[in-house]
Amino acid sequence: MISITDLRASYEGAEILHGISADFPAGKISVLMGPNGCGKSTTLRSLVRMVPEMSGSLTLDGQDLGALAPQELARRIALRERKMENLSGGQRQKAYLAMALAQDTEVILMDEPTTFLDIKNQFEMLDRARSLADGGKTVVMILHDFESILHYADHVVLMAEGRVLTAGGAEEVLRSAEVREAFGVEPRFYETADGVHCYVKA
Repeated sequence: MISITDLRASYEGAEILHGISADFPAGKISVLMGPNGCGKSTTLRSLVRMVPEMSGSLTLDGQDLGALAPQELARRIALRERKMENLSGGQRQKAYLAMALAQDTEVILMDEPTTFLDIKNQFEMLDRARSLADGGKTVVMILHDFESILHYADHVVLMAEGRVLTAGGAEEVLRSAEVREAFGVEPRFYETADGVHCYVKA
């Protein structure tokens, strides 16, 4: 499990994260969700110490991440960012997963892994993430699509303006008043033979 306690992060003196706390359990898919610019990517980057100005407690299975040498940190945590030159979106995602699997890291961080993918490859990417989590890895990703969050996330952390608004199971968070507060939209739910579904009404 990754635990964050009172994490503060800044760029050039401007604080982006304002004392956030969250847990990301092992063997689960955790999703960071929230409006653009709320600090989701900064949170992921903080976990691999890619933010120069930060404070607070970051632990992996109780071990202080700040005490790990860079090589040990890279061996245990893989971050897939959106930038990978000279590759199409689908190629970037597959290359990232291949690298993560080759490293056999305990933790896989994905910053908007379905961006640039067609619908078939989006499902393929999310299914692979599901398999990794079911295999015991800690998977933390940023997603925007409410339906995908509902069906793939075991645990959701909702952020806004550099703070955590609420956290819990996917349906619990998506039905919360905090989602309406953060996004200014009204999630609607309906049931079919294959389960609960969600769409958004402004």
